[in-house]
Amino acid sequence: MQRHFPNTQLVIDKFHVIKHLLDALQQVRKQLKTQYINQKQFL
Repeated sequence: MQRHFPNTQLVIDKFHVIKHLLDALQQVRKQLKTQYINQKQFL
């Protein structure tokens, strides 16, 4: 980005950081739930 826009300043806001963290956590939760259900079917 600096190559194309040399005067650009990187800005990080709390809302989007938390949103990305929660999205990642949700994805992991769904994967674990699927793994648990699949393992339970084989027992």
